[in-house]
Amino acid sequence: MDNRCYKVTVAVRGVEEARNSALVNDLVAEFEHRTWHRDVAVWWEVGELRLSAWNDYDNSGEALMDELMDAVVAYADIESDVSVFLIAVES
Repeated sequence: MDNRCYKVTVAVRGVEEARNSALVNDLVAEFEHRTWHRDVAVWWEVGELRLSAWNDYDNSGEALMDELMDAVVAYADIESDVSVFLIAVES
């Protein structure tokens, strides 16, 4: 059995910080319920919304990207195209 853990960092483009002042707190609260992710951090950086989390299964980052997109659609005030992309997977 592989006991590795992965720190996945992903970002969202197309969500305006000024229109979504509560989004960081909303996403932190949402991911508290997703206990398969640990040490979740959400922040704004250079006009992008970023999220990082540790887990023991997502060595490609695809699962976290999918979950983040679902949460952004549920919580964000979106007026343009939104894209999610992978920044890094560390082990």
